Amino acid sequence: MVLVTDELISQFRENGFAVVPGFLNLEEVLALKKATNEVLQEYCQNLPISVFKSSQSTESRDRYFADSGDKIRGFFEESTVSKDGKILVEKPEDGLNKVGHALHKFHPKFNELTINGKVEEISKKLTDIEEPTVMQSMVIFKHPKVGGEVKPHQDATYLYTEPSYSKLIGFWIALDEASLENGCLHFAPGSHKPQKIYQRFIKNPDASSSTLFIHRGEDIPIPQRSELVAAPAKPGDLVLIDGLVIHQSEPNSSDKRRMAYTFHVVDGKAKWSDENWLQPTAEGTFMRL
Repeated sequence: MVLVTDELISQFRENGFAVVPGFLNLEEVLALKKATNEVLQEYCQNLPISVFKSSQSTESRDRYFADSGDKIRGFFEESTVSKDGKILVEKPEDGLNKVGHALHKFHPKFNELTINGKVEEISKKLTDIEEPTVMQSMVIFKHPKVGGEVKPHQDATYLYTEPSYSKLIGFWIALDEASLENGCLHFAPGSHKPQKIYQRFIKNPDASSSTLFIHRGEDIPIPQRSELVAAPAKPGDLVLIDGLVIHQSEPNSSDKRRMAYTFHVVDGKAKWSDENWLQPTAEGTFMRL
């Protein structure tokens, strides 16, 4: 079991994030990298190129995303796919932004390192979550010169529960070193304290629209650079993320990849919003710890 110290709890509650060095050992990191390669080989052999053609409707692209909650699907960086749907990098896997969103359900190694006592202990001790539940997981890539910026956001925008949305915790595990040069996470410390969600990413209530999802609410405050704190991480380090803290990452300007495995834990006793893009299905991807 991981020892959740008073210092870690204090850091998380004060800043909205905390780093746990060596959460996974080298053997476990290598096992997740091997598992990721297995997922990529299978996915890239059956690559649905047409999904990414600009000629495809907005509804088609949205549907591909919406249906990924109980599957393992890939999503490309915009800069790596041409307007006519051709992949602009030599190997398709080098153009991926992420694969998700149900690795924790469908791959045994991801399942083993997600649905376990360590994650349960951290979840319960950091917040008053009663029934820690994992509902999505993904490997995120920032390939050299290709991995793009992730703009300031709150995770609860996309994964909303009522009334306890502030209990949402992101688990972000570095599989490669995450540095200032290759796009490590940056946080606005304390930005979770207003207990406010600025935007919601929801199903479009306009059934006649070809756009399946929309953002509702106000613009997220953009932190000044001087307000941001970097969270560099070595392979195996865990970055814990409060669902309300504002965070972002820069493009990868280096020649080194930045890969991470991330998943989210929420209280299974809270009401999961029917407006969320992600919904439980018969596949049982909402898994209690």
